[in-house]
Amino acid sequence: MSLKKVDLEKKENLISIKNLKELYATYEKVKPMIEELKELMDKVIASNMKLELDDILASHSAFYDDLLLKAMHAEKLTYVGGQLVINVNQQERTFSLQMEAYFRNPLQEWIKKEHNVSYSLSSLISKDRKELVEIGIVKYELNAPTEREVTS
Repeated sequence: MSLKKVDLEKKENLISIKNLKELYATYEKVKPMIEELKELMDKVIASNMKLELDDILASHSAFYDDLLLKAMHAEKLTYVGGQLVINVNQQERTFSLQMEAYFRNPLQEWIKKEHNVSYSLSSLISKDRKELVEIGIVKYELNAPTEREVTS
């Protein structure tokens, strides 16, 4: 990926107040979903209820689709590809979901969007926890999200 200097004098390189307002509105819509996911995970950990890794991934799937669709619409981006990496940190006894998505803007410049979240390994059922610790890292390809109405 190459980075190039952006000429701020060109109109197409300036972010308009309208775009900033749209981005902030998108953030405000996504923020409750993030908080709900955190609350859910806190409840799971607090109640000692264990989840399957597939259930955690399924709960994040719609969130990631919404995140990608919002970026595509708000910033007029074209989705190119991406990945979700599950990475184990044995020292901290956590695992993280690291989403990276790559887009092209109307000027054909590369744009990268990321989202990272970590959870305690103890929130997983024993079988999934052992398997994940043994493997250490798992990568999934992110498919382009299906066009639909974005949940708020």
